[in-house]
Amino acid sequence: MRLGVAFGALALGLVIVAAVAFASAGQNQTALGDLTQNDVAALELAAALGERTQAIGHKTAQHLYVFDGDLGRRRRSTRRSPR
Repeated sequence: MRLGVAFGALALGLVIVAAVAFASAGQNQTALGDLTQNDVAALELAAALGERTQAIGHKTAQHLYVFDGDLGRRRRSTRRSPR
């Protein structure tokens, strides 16, 4: 009897979590639609910022680990920083 009640409570909790997730996904979809229609410039800036951040991280890893010990390549890698 107690096991059945526990599984029932678990199932009810899962249904509640699924309903909240579904409602949240719908709100996010609406917000994304508004963003793509109204804030195109901001979206472009955010994408460019993400690309620059990734490039800086890649260059930093190359400088610290890939070119470790090769001073000539390390110096050249510092001159070609992303702008």
